Amino acid sequence: TQQRVALIDLNLEFSDIACHFDVAPKGGVVDICRGDREIDKTLLQSALHHLDSGVSLLSKSAYPTEVNQIDTSAIETMY
Repeated sequence: TQQRVALIDLNLEFSDIACHFDVAPKGGVVDICRGDREIDKTLLQSALHHLDSGVSLLSKSAYPTEVNQIDTSAIETMY
């Protein structure tokens, strides 16, 4: 089918979903859910890593010190 699927790793401290798929993520949850950003389709697409299988991945940020910048209410907005 042509349906899109995203796997979002919300284990922000020990996220390893990118390792399981052997990819280097382009962005992460922190990049999307900072309190100073409005989540839209363009922002979300820019952070997703698209696999050949059709699944997209969103893992933690490459910078774990930024985890405290997450606006937890923004996580619900992604859905």
